[in-house]
Amino acid sequence: MKKSILLLALIISTGLFAQEGVLMTFNMQENKTYTTDTSTKVSGTIDIMGSEEMIEAMKSQGMELPMEMKSTSTIKITNQTGTKDDNGDMGMVIDFVEMKSTTTMSGKEIPTPQNPMQDAKIYARFTKDMKTELDSIQGGTLDQNIEAIFKSAIEQFAKSIDFPEEPLQIGSSFENKMPFNVPMGNMGAGKMEMKINTQYTLKKLEGDLAYFDIDQELTMDASNEALNMKASGSGKGFMEFNIKEKYFTKYDTTLPMNMEMDGPQGMRMKMDMQVNSAVITSIE
Repeated sequence: MKKSILLLALIISTGLFAQEGVLMTFNMQENKTYTTDTSTKVSGTIDIMGSEEMIEAMKSQGMELPMEMKSTSTIKITNQTGTKDDNGDMGMVIDFVEMKSTTTMSGKEIPTPQNPMQDAKIYARFTKDMKTELDSIQGGTLDQNIEAIFKSAIEQFAKSIDFPEEPLQIGSSFENKMPFNVPMGNMGAGKMEMKINTQYTLKKLEGDLAYFDIDQELTMDASNEALNMKASGSGKGFMEFNIKEKYFTKYDTTLPMNMEMDGPQGMRMKMDMQVNSAVITSIE
């Protein structure tokens, strides 16, 4: 009898919990250390089209078309938050602890220069109105173009998961649209416009953890007097979100992409690739 009552109470409480839903917010907490490990694998083919003379010149140098490309990278970042001030803002110190990458083209390893963010230390602020402001960058080997790209990325960070204001129930979905506009750097004047649309669907709740399915679409457009580049892709993934810590602990996506680029002298490049990304964050 006692077991039956406990079971009935559990069923009722679970039903009420699911019916009422859970209110979630994405926010960084003060005096915490966020350690993020990111692993990215890219594989695909690259084909180049152009004049017969251009293609023959490439082949004479040992280039085989289309080329098979594989790339792997791992990044370890720590983010130490401080104490909130009287305005509700808090400082952050982001350390790029480790960055490794390898790339092969048609089976041949391509020398990979050191990532300019290696050993960099970022000083920023996370404001009470959920904005990330870059203060300064120390270390690393960043030039002005890379620094501008990183500044744009870190300012978008707080908007990476924008939960709805109403509670979420199992099966609830919401969409985030994230635009990026960054300088094209060494590719010439102009800006690269990128849009990432992500739909999250709540699939399961277990204790402090919420599990979401992800549907993602990406478009990119970069044009100037020297080249014209477009890319698009759509993929799927999943997210594990810690409701108590207000932060994601796992974020995995698989994104097939197509990219086309028109360059000088009638050269055209087509790339078909798949990007697999796995992010794990621990919070202390």
